Amino acid sequence: MGYAEPVKGKNTLLWIILGLAGFCILLCALGGFFGFRFFQGVAGKAVNMVACSVDLQAARAAIKKYAEAHNGKLPPARTWQDSVKQYFKTERDKLEESDIEEARGMGIDVKLSDPDGVWGCRLDGGKIQAFVFNEELGDKKISDIKDPSSKILLWEDTASGRNLMGKYIAKKPNADMAIMGEKREFLKINVEGEFHMQGTGRKRRVKVEVGE
Repeated sequence: MGYAEPVKGKNTLLWIILGLAGFCILLCALGGFFGFRFFQGVAGKAVNMVACSVDLQAARAAIKKYAEAHNGKLPPARTWQDSVKQYFKTERDKLEESDIEEARGMGIDVKLSDPDGVWGCRLDGGKIQAFVFNEELGDKKISDIKDPSSKILLWEDTASGRNLMGKYIAKKPNADMAIMGEKREFLKINVEGEFHMQGTGRKRRVKVEVGE
């Protein structure tokens, strides 16, 4: 399986929630309280993925804000997250988060990444699959990157921690990432352009290191 089509924005994922809302009406009619609790759990996974996409886009925006303040140069790979932390929340606040607030109003617990903690995608049980920085781009000027719209900057990985860096290799989704039995794919984002979901038909590993 190759790369999926680019995700055009988190509203695409909101359709999952809307579909589940209709399913919830049936479940609530048949199962009452238990049907509603089931809906909360499944919809929560979908909305957490929306939150993940918001954090991923905010992380890239923070990195680019850092570059603006450093003569167009990207942060050092080993300390990328600490280097851009001051811009992260400000850039995230600029993004549209009405979908997330609406979900919270429905009683669905949606948590965005703590600027001082791990940035990534939250799974059941609180596990966070962290964002990894492309080590090839550390200290590199954006103007020196050939075709930045096809150069991967950050991606979601099964590892968890701050300042993770590595060389990108596509990986197969794991069972923890399933929504109603369907495995979602890992998120990734290029230096420029929309963010993507990626997957591969073969199991692959990605080398990940923790920055100093």
